[in-house]
Amino acid sequence: MLSINPSSPDGLNGWYISKPTFSLLNNDAANLWYRWNGIGESDYSGSFGLEGAPDNAEETGIKIILKYRSDACGSEPVQEKILLIDLLDPLIKNLNPKNNSKIYLPSVISADISNQIGLLSSGINKN
Repeated sequence: MLSINPSSPDGLNGWYISKPTFSLLNNDAANLWYRWNGIGESDYSGSFGLEGAPDNAEETGIKIILKYRSDACGSEPVQEKILLIDLLDPLIKNLNPKNNSKIYLPSVISADISNQIGLLSSGINKN
């Protein structure tokens, strides 16, 4: 059994915006293993985070697949969990007026804001 803390995504659109921690449990197994996106298996010895995940996921986040299994009943099938993790702050650019500028009323105030991780986006909470 896989347990994730927080148990539900804490951002928009099913994304985790804080670093989750993972625990595996199978009372019928002597050994448990996990791996990230095809990286070699790691022996499970206790709760773990994103360390060892590919593509700098520990710092930025990404769409990532966690696969796990145990040796219960000889060897149980590999199970997987697809996770969307966004650890980057939104990017704000094209500020108008420029930072530290004097403005006169009426004025147009604008900025472009995005939150892209590769081709994916966790969305922006406009509130």
